Amino acid sequence: MIADLDGKALIITGAANGVGREIALQAAASGANALLLSDRDADGCKATAEDVTSAGAKVACHIADLADPAVPADIAGA
Repeated sequence: MIADLDGKALIITGAANGVGREIALQAAASGANALLLSDRDADGCKATAEDVTSAGAKVACHIADLADPAVPADIAGA
């Protein structure tokens, strides 16, 4: 488990698989209550969102490629 995130909101990029997915799962298990997941893999991001939601966190997926310079501003505005 990671640090106490009770009641915190997080933005997690690369959430569809690998390290990003694991961070999302651990964040929900550590009490984060709102997660914005971002990845360019829509199906993977939705699968992670389903798993995180079952852990009790509110989740939104933002499908985007961070190689596009406009994306970070879009994510921050979400």
